[in-house]
Amino acid sequence: MKLLSAALSSFILLTSPGLGATEAFAQVLRSAPVSGTPVVPVVPARLAAPLAPSFSPSFSAPGLTLPVSASPTLSPRLTPAVSAARIASPAVAASVAGPALISPVRASVNAALPAAEGAQAAKPDTALAALSANVETLGKTAAPSQGALLQNFFTGSRSFGAVNAVVEATPGSEQSGRSGLETPATPETYEPTATDSKKPLAERKAAVASIAKFATPEAKAALIRVGEANPTGGADDYEVHRAAYKALAESYSEVRSLRAVSPEHKAALMKGLKDNKPSLAVFDYDDTLQKWKEKASPATGAALKAAADQGVSIAILTDRPAIQDGGSPTVIDSLSELTPEQKSAVTIAGRAGAEMAQYDSKGVETVVDRMPAWTDGERKAIEAVAAIIKEKFGTAEHNGQSGNVTDYGFFRLLPVRAPQSVLDEAVRVATLELANRGMTGLHIFARYAKSMDDPPYLQASKVNKQRGMGILRGQRAAYERLKDLRALGLPSKWAAKALSWLKRIPEAQIPAAKTLIVGDQFFASRNTDSDMAKATPGALVLSVGAKADPRIENIFVWPSEGHAATQDILGALGQKADDGGFNKKATIGLFLGRTLSIGSFVLTAIAYPYVAAPAVGWATFGTLMALGPLAAIATGPLNGALADKFSARTSMTINMVIRAVLAMALPAFAFFGIINFWTLLIASIANGWALSATMTTETAYVRRIAGKHQNAVQALISVNFVALQVVLGLLVGIGSYIDAWAPTTPFLISAIAHAAIAAPLMWFTMPSDKPMGNANAKPQAKAPFSERAGAFAKKYWKEALLTAAAIGSYGFFHSALPIAGALFYWVLQTDTVKALRAGEFREVAPREKEIEAALKAKEGQDTPETAALKKEAGIWKGRQFKTVLYSAGQAVMTYPFQNFALPLIAVLLVGTAGKGLLLGKLLGAMYFGNLIANSSQAALPEIRLPLLGRIPGQRLVQGLVLGMAAAWVYTGLVPGSILAAAAAVAIAAGLMWLSGRITNRGWIKALGFGLAGIALPAVVWAFPALIPFLDIQTALFLAMLNYGLFVGPSSVSLGIYQQGNTNKAHLGKVFGTGSSFFNTFNSLGYGLLALAASAFTPAFPAMFVPMLGLYALGGYLFFRAPKNLPGLPEKSFKSNDK
Repeated sequence: MKLLSAALSSFILLTSPGLGATEAFAQVLRSAPVSGTPVVPVVPARLAAPLAPSFSPSFSAPGLTLPVSASPTLSPRLTPAVSAARIASPAVAASVAGPALISPVRASVNAALPAAEGAQAAKPDTALAALSANVETLGKTAAPSQGALLQNFFTGSRSFGAVNAVVEATPGSEQSGRSGLETPATPETYEPTATDSKKPLAERKAAVASIAKFATPEAKAALIRVGEANPTGGADDYEVHRAAYKALAESYSEVRSLRAVSPEHKAALMKGLKDNKPSLAVFDYDDTLQKWKEKASPATGAALKAAADQGVSIAILTDRPAIQDGGSPTVIDSLSELTPEQKSAVTIAGRAGAEMAQYDSKGVETVVDRMPAWTDGERKAIEAVAAIIKEKFGTAEHNGQSGNVTDYGFFRLLPVRAPQSVLDEAVRVATLELANRGMTGLHIFARYAKSMDDPPYLQASKVNKQRGMGILRGQRAAYERLKDLRALGLPSKWAAKALSWLKRIPEAQIPAAKTLIVGDQFFASRNTDSDMAKATPGALVLSVGAKADPRIENIFVWPSEGHAATQDILGALGQKADDGGFNKKATIGLFLGRTLSIGSFVLTAIAYPYVAAPAVGWATFGTLMALGPLAAIATGPLNGALADKFSARTSMTINMVIRAVLAMALPAFAFFGIINFWTLLIASIANGWALSATMTTETAYVRRIAGKHQNAVQALISVNFVALQVVLGLLVGIGSYIDAWAPTTPFLISAIAHAAIAAPLMWFTMPSDKPMGNANAKPQAKAPFSERAGAFAKKYWKEALLTAAAIGSYGFFHSALPIAGALFYWVLQTDTVKALRAGEFREVAPREKEIEAALKAKEGQDTPETAALKKEAGIWKGRQFKTVLYSAGQAVMTYPFQNFALPLIAVLLVGTAGKGLLLGKLLGAMYFGNLIANSSQAALPEIRLPLLGRIPGQRLVQGLVLGMAAAWVYTGLVPGSILAAAAAVAIAAGLMWLSGRITNRGWIKALGFGLAGIALPAVVWAFPALIPFLDIQTALFLAMLNYGLFVGPSSVSLGIYQQGNTNKAHLGKVFGTGSSFFNTFNSLGYGLLALAASAFTPAFPAMFVPMLGLYALGGYLFFRAPKNLPGLPEKSFKSNDK
């Protein structure tokens, strides 16, 4: 802008020399403001007339678009001479009629708005005047706005005031945020975005909102066009249609019915009802389940029963009575032809919920709850008001009736074809007259009958369907318990009394998101079913009456009507949900097999340190532990590839057999009397590989056999592992048995359990089908072994030499660190790891597709926005590999501590006599903290127990954990103290509540809090007088409890995240690679701890110092981890939204 102004002033200076032009030129150079307004440079091509010194030019040019034939012209205009006084005055800049760009639009606006001249004259016409005006404005501006004002003034603005000294802008651009040289926004500007099905839904709805804000006839027409667009589109198009019609109703008071969903959208809704069934489905009866006053057909009864058999609570909520009152048929009459089994599947809410009825197993109905009817005084008042309505507005007869008073309401027929104004006035009069008689809070309305040939009617009621929805959502458990009691023989005459007591038991309301509402009256005066939707905002609402008010939340119009539509809906509810390939038999077999394996692992994990350490010493034992994972490091990707290649039955059975064979290694060596470093190393490497292979294949197969229940199965797996650790180590005290047995007995038990039980179990329960992606793969001819070996050696010769050198270095350094590092480097160079780092095995997330579409739309652009999108895409692409790194990082901070430091601590504290018992209890305390947290993370399905009702599976697990807490404290921590046991239960329950509110994001971030707990025993051990009431063992128990509380859930959260972000066909490769990293970092951790143990005498408490330093660094890195793991929950704590 400064350049343009300088150029124009220079032109004036050259063509019109004089004091005014000179001052204009100087003023631009010293004080012109910087503006961010886009500038269209215009250079005059010709002069319309010679210019005299007493003339100043005025440009006339086209607006934003410059036609080729149109060029700017200079037209002379006489200007007054500049006085010497004005030039000499330093406070007032000389006014010079400088060049101004005037568009035809601007000229027409100026001609049409003469009042704008005064406003224009008031604007500062020079840079210095603009500065003065802004300084004055700044002084009057509130502090929070001063920063924005200064920012606009010094760095430029798109507002009118920032450029008015040189270039004029279109009025209103300062409000719209658009440049004066740009076309002003109109409703039509946003219409293409709103109707473009390829645009993101949020962007389209924002465009609809922008159109509505114009509040003009053009905007109304645009909303109608948007609402009518894409009639055959899917869910997003329907939401835009809804948003447009809702805006039309709210901004222009024109209510149009939503259209019927398209066939594509209907199919999506049907799939949702089938695979994600609601907990509660509520149906109107007349013109929904059946035609008005028609009895339920056998097809309807069968459909209701089928839906109930799939776990959906079915209810009928109707204005029809459940008890005979007058001539109208009851809803119970309408269901009379159903079978007893079909009847017992339904709960009846008659008279909008005023009369609740239930069937027993024989199909006999009983009204179990009833709202109080009108009193005699209320009936007299109603009759008086009915007479007033008849006298004032007239009446009509239908089927011999002109009105009636029921137990909960009354109606009065009005003249046939009475106008809407008569209906509205009748409502007003009835409301006033009833209020004068002390009757308020009633539901009073007037509406037309379905046929205009029938008389409209006025109705008042003390109840509407909102009451029925409240009962059905809030008292389901009470009605289910009542049904259980009646099945046990409770007489019908006592049912109502029993229900009144059962309703006193607190229960959670069924969430709106798990509720389905189906009815036919959701529009205009025929809107009685709207009360169901109003009572349950957020529920899925389906209209089978061809119309629906767009202002009702989450409502959809079904393409068919009445009974036929409801049969479609019930058909979807009655189908078995797609479980994603859930294999129940294989899941049970997996849990039984792994239970045996875990029990064996608990025995050998406690026993191995006390077999190896006495034979080779603790420092060398650390080296053994570091060398143990070496085979698993090298074969991790191979293990994963085998899991992807073989069936679950073959792979899992082979693993169990190998574990049985390897478990016999130590007993065999002991039998021949050759327990030494090398035999222990063989056993350590063999067991490290076996455990890694088993865990890799198990993790890979969980997603394949668990289907939709993957998260629940994964949660149960974690609970299964830690629960066995707690029971055996903490409650049973298995370590005391290990202290008493021969050192190799636990390994014999493990071998027998795997060979005789676990292996056959895997063979007969696991599926024999090959993993997805391999079963149909075309067989490829393999090259000869010599050729493949040569290619392998050529590809990895450098890595092989480096590994050989590292192995050779062991004789000099007596450390496994170089070997672990060399193998880790080798694994990094494999094709599998390179593909993992490139993101080739990931499950492409919806957000990645959005980013790809956005970058494609901005192809060729290099802006901060595109740079940010590319960076985000890179984070999504690399999330799998980073998860592997975080999992390995957690391993290095936890497993060496558990498997090396804790056994050493146990020996230092109690000696050799009770070392196994103490180690088992310390591990048990750690896993108990883990169990407390995992039990709150276990999102398990509900289990309905007779009389007890529906209990979430998670609550059952938590109940068992609380029982364990009481048992541990009462039998071990504070023996015989009931008070201490009760306190332990209360504390554990509090920790469960807190754990249940933490998301996967929160657990990953909070790892450092669990690691920091190790400081407690460090302080007690090093400075016993500082906390005199706490001994070292108790401090260790508390520290391990806290340690497990955070470490376990963090590991589970990373595992769930990895599974959810990995393509099923590549699960084995990803988790195999993760196993290599896991074992590498473990090996490094063991090596470092072994070095530290040899450097300190005694090793503890001195070793706590470097460990706490490492934990502080790890805690910081994990606190920042979610930035590299997109797709985690946005918050660390769950919201309370229901």
